[in-house]
Order: sequence, then structure tokens, then C-alpha cells
Amino acid sequence: QCRACPSPEEWQALGKTWRVRSVTGKWMGLMHGGEGQLVAWEKREAFVEEMLRARLRENEPQINAIKAGFYAVVPPLVLPLLTWRELEVRVCGRPVVDVPRLEAITQYDSFPGGAKHVVAAMFWRVVKDFSERDKGALLAFASGRRRMPAPNSGEFLTLRLATELGEQHLPMAHTCLFQLDLPPYSSAATMREKLLYAITCCAGIESDAPVRARSTLYDSDSESEGGDGEGSDDERE
Repeated sequence: QCRACPSPEEWQALGKTWRVRSVTGKWMGLMHGGEGQLVAWEKREAFVEEMLRARLRENEPQINAIKAGFYAVVPPLVLPLLTWRELEVRVCGRPVVDVPRLEAITQYDSFPGGAKHVVAAMFWRVVKDFSERDKGALLAFASGRRRMPAPNSGEFLTLRLATELGEQHLPMAHTCLFQLDLPPYSSAATMREKLLYAITCCAGIESDAPVRARSTLYDSDSESEGGDGEGSDDERE
């Protein structure tokens, strides 16, 4: 608007002064001691440059705080060695769920024979048949995020055979522990149905209460899908 103004008369009608509103709505001065002065036609380019500079710098304290926290985790000396995509993968993990790698970083609780147990083997067959979207939803259900742990992060998925739960129950997740409690389903079809229902109806930790309510509608014979119906902020059903 400022640069496109065609004449001094129209510029004067705009009534621009040496100040601009910040994102919080407060006025920021662009010229020390002259914030209330009208911007002359001849100074319109300087006004635009100062306005852009103020906009770009108004969040510097917050950006510097983010950088300080980031540099506390990632040494700044290594940044020139990586592209932004490589850095993203190292910090956030890959956006595609690598099921074989997820299987490789899984530990088994209460599964006699570990990965060779019939329910554990069935679980991986079902997951490998999921769409990429459903694989991400499963990871988000178990860990609170849709990306794989960063390489060499030391994180692992705990898969627990929840023998206290029956065929009619849904799986339960403990996101803080990166743990999935899996009832001993007797067929891949049942496991697939229950898993898809759970990961679809629980998109975030904050939806615990609504999801628990929907679960009771899904299975009216059960008091709650997790057994005791309580659960914590990191426990999802």
C-alpha cells in the first residue's frame, strides 16, 4: 500500500506516522523521538524499510530463547555440516514409519517367547498391512507423536501382553512410557479392528475423556476399555 501510493496527495491522506503496530497490538516507534511525526512523501521508502526491520526484529527475544535451548541440545558447530532435511531427521526422526526398525527397537513384556509369541507375530503382520496414515496414527497412539524416534536415541517401544483384558477390550497406550498394552486377541481380523478403532478415535492425549466415553458405547458390556476406567494423562484407550 505504501509503495504503490501514486501521488503525494494520496500519501498525505494515508496519515502515516513513524510507528507501526506489533503483533500484540502495541505501537512500536520507528524513529527515536519522532514517532508522532507524519512520514513525508520523500521518506516513504525509508518508512517501509524501517517497518519491515521492526517486524522482523520484534520477536528476537523469543527466537533467541529458542536458539539457546536448541543449542543446548545440538552443538552449533555441527549445523554447517548438515542440510535442514538431515537436521530434521536427526532431531525429529523420519516422517515415514519404518516398521522393521520399529520392530527392531521393541521390547516385549509378558510375552512368553518374546517376538515369537503368536500374538506378537500377529501384531506385526497386522501393522505391516496398515496404510502409512494408520502406521503414523498407531505411533501417535503409543508415543504421542507420529514420527519414529531419532536414530541412536535409545528409545524403544514396549509391547505388553495384557492378559487381564479380554477379546472385547481395546488396546491401551501409555505415551510417557512409549508402551502399548495388547489384549490376547485370537485372530488378526479382531486385532486389526480393535487397533484401528483405538488409533482412529484417540487422536490426542487431551481426548482421553471423550474417547473413553465412546469406548463404553462401543462395548456396552464392559465398564471401561482399560479395565479400571481411570487412567492418567499419558494413558489412552
